[in-house]
Amino acid sequence: MKSLQNTAVGTRLRACYAMIALSIFSFACSIGHPLTGILPPPLPEDDTDLALLALLGFPTASAATDGGTTSPFNCAGAPLNFQSVSGVTGSWKAVSSGNGRFVAVESTGNDTLASTDGTSWTAGTQPISDANLGVDIANDRFLTANNNGNVAASTDGISWSGVAPIAGDEWSAFAFGNGRYVGVASALNTGCDAIMHSANGVSWTGVPGSIVESNDVIFGDGRFVAVGGTVNSLTSPDGAAWTTHATLPSAGWKDLAYGGGVYVAVDFNKVTSSPDGISWTAHTPAEANIWRGVAYGDGLFVAVSSDGTNRVMTSTDGANWSINTTAPAQLWSDITYQAGRFVAAGITGGIMYADCAAQ
Repeated sequence: MKSLQNTAVGTRLRACYAMIALSIFSFACSIGHPLTGILPPPLPEDDTDLALLALLGFPTASAATDGGTTSPFNCAGAPLNFQSVSGVTGSWKAVSSGNGRFVAVESTGNDTLASTDGTSWTAGTQPISDANLGVDIANDRFLTANNNGNVAASTDGISWSGVAPIAGDEWSAFAFGNGRYVGVASALNTGCDAIMHSANGVSWTGVPGSIVESNDVIFGDGRFVAVGGTVNSLTSPDGAAWTTHATLPSAGWKDLAYGGGVYVAVDFNKVTSSPDGISWTAHTPAEANIWRGVAYGDGLFVAVSSDGTNRVMTSTDGANWSINTTAPAQLWSDITYQAGRFVAAGITGGIMYADCAAQ
C-alpha cells in the first residue's frame, strides 16, 4: 500500500533543528568551548523527521522500515490473530486500502463497503455491476472494474462515478507510480490493448501492441510489475513502455504484493518471489490451497485462500511460508494492509482482520 510523507511537518522540524543548532553554536562561542561533541551529528535523509522529534524531546519508537517509510508496527513480531468483523455479511470479491481507508467491493452487484479502521463499515454503491474483478487504490482514488470493461472511481469508497477506459477489455487491476495511473486487462478482445495508462486517472491511453493479459499489477521499487495467466511477467518504469519477461516458473498467477525489496505472486498451490519483477523463483506454499490474495505489511507477507484446512499463510521473506490457524474456514478472496492491520474479504465469511504488534 502507498503512503504519503508529511512534508509540512518535516519542514517545520528541520527549521527547529536549525534554530537549536544555532543556539548551541552561540552558547559554545560565548564560553569558548569547541563544537565537537556538542552539535548533533548529521541526520540521514530518511530518518530526519524521527531524529528531530527525538532531539526536541518527543517520544519515539524503534520502527520497522520499508522503502524509507517508518512504521511503529512490526507484523513479524508476534503471530496474527484473525477475527471476523461482526455484522458484515455478503459476498465480497476484493478489498484494498490507502489514504486512511479500507474499501471492499462485492463479487456481483453494485454494493461497496468503506471503513477507516477495518472493523466499522459504511455501505456504498458504485455504478457498475456484473462480476466485479477487483478494487485497487491508485494514488488519490479507488478504482474498480467488471468483466464488461466498465470502470468506476471513488475517493472514499462510498460515492462512486463512472470512468471511461479504452474499450474492449476486462480491466482487472490498477496501480499508480511515477506520476502515472496504469490498468491491466485479464481478458481482451481482438485488436485491443491489454494495458492502458493515464496521467490523471480520467483520460486513458492504450499501450500499442500490448497483448499479454494480466490479473494484477503493482508499483514497487520504482517500477510497475504485472503477472497473469501466462509465464510472462511485465515490467515498466513509467506505465507506457513495457518489457515482457518469460521468466515465471509456471503459468497462471492471481495476485501480487511488494515489500521488503521482494515481489510475491500467488495462485493455486503455488507461490513465487522476485527481487526485481524479472527473475522469479518458485517456492512451496505452507498448504496446498487455492491462494487468492497476498499482501505485505511491515515485515510480513500474508496470503489468503478459498479452500484447505487452514486459510492463511505468512512469510517474512516471500520464500519460506508458515500456516496461521486462526482464520475462519471461509472462501477468502483478497487481503490488504494498512496502519498495523491486515483486512481480508471473502466470497463467504464477510470481512476478517488481524492486528500487528507494536514496536
